[in-house]
Amino acid sequence: MKYLDIRKLSYKTDRKALRSINIDMDDWLRFPYVYLKVRFYIEFSCIIVFFLQYTRVKPNWITILYALAGITGGILLSTGENNLIIVGVLIFSFKIILDAADGLLARVKKKSSSLGAMLDVWGGLVGEYSFLVGLGVYLFNATVQIHFLYLMLLIILIKTLDIRNYTYNYLMYSIYKNKNFIKNFKN
Repeated sequence: MKYLDIRKLSYKTDRKALRSINIDMDDWLRFPYVYLKVRFYIEFSCIIVFFLQYTRVKPNWITILYALAGITGGILLSTGENNLIIVGVLIFSFKIILDAADGLLARVKKKSSSLGAMLDVWGGLVGEYSFLVGLGVYLFNATVQIHFLYLMLLIILIKTLDIRNYTYNYLMYSIYKNKNFIKNFKN
């Protein structure tokens, strides 16, 4: 697929997804942050996909790399070393490029799957929890106040007890395990 076709596909998909939640990615005045952020990650993810489309790299591998980037960012954020903290923050800022690239590569290679969709959600959760842990440990290291560790654990506990999230994950797992559903879904 040509680079410009990949860009067109990515912009079309993201416009549709953002429109579904009432965000116009082309409206600079109402959504300046979205306007810039979306273009930033679309352009870089298109470059990555352009070079990976004819390789053996699978979209799910990029999703796993996305999850590992979250873990790495959390570890670096918690170190207490200024340079490593900056690298950790940059990883958290730019890992969205990998998140955009995995789905785009799946669409370009025509290898979209329900497993890929579940891995994408999982990668986001791994990054979210890694950020919470990294930030909690960072704040503890910076202030030596134990309540930051308690707060971090409390937030993780509340997020873990979220029944909506559990229900969604349980239903997705049930769908994935149900072979008849997958066969009907493919048809």
